[in-house]
Amino acid sequence: MLQSSISDFCSRLSSASRKYYLLPMAFALLPLQESDIPRCVTIYFAAFQNPHSLGCWPRTPSVRAWWEKMINDELHAPGARWLKAVSVESGSIAGFIKWQESKPGVVPDADLPEWPQGADSSLCNETFGAWARAHRDLMGSRGHWCKFSGVSALIVAGGVVDATLQILKSSLQIRISKEKVLDR
Repeated sequence: MLQSSISDFCSRLSSASRKYYLLPMAFALLPLQESDIPRCVTIYFAAFQNPHSLGCWPRTPSVRAWWEKMINDELHAPGARWLKAVSVESGSIAGFIKWQESKPGVVPDADLPEWPQGADSSLCNETFGAWARAHRDLMGSRGHWCKFSGVSALIVAGGVVDATLQILKSSLQIRISKEKVLDR
């Protein structure tokens, strides 16, 4: 049920009959374009200003270039669904999100990338290595959708999370996964 609900949602996103989806607070949910990537990196950097994020990702040209290349490389990857929330009033991007479609039978990759020059590689390896291993260990080869987001507070409050949770909320699989994550 979960997979079919998400598949249906994502197929509707790519449907030629619909150009956008309105969210609470007057946002439209649109496919992310390559030209949006610099703005998305700016949003990500603005949204995460804590010492950990600044340690992993100092705001330098080399780190910014790494983020822009990473998003660009993943934008058209098989099964990736990149979306942006755009203010209907101003046309500006408020946030973005990536959903990676389910890959039943495939264990999530726990390999880490080469970090950009200037990043704290040991902090990145510790943090993102732990997350990647936990993702792999928790989900194993069970098919599941995975979300990666770079969002401002506006988009969290505004609806991408609410909209996607409305699609997923009836799923027992999500409740079980959430309980396992909370127990660890």
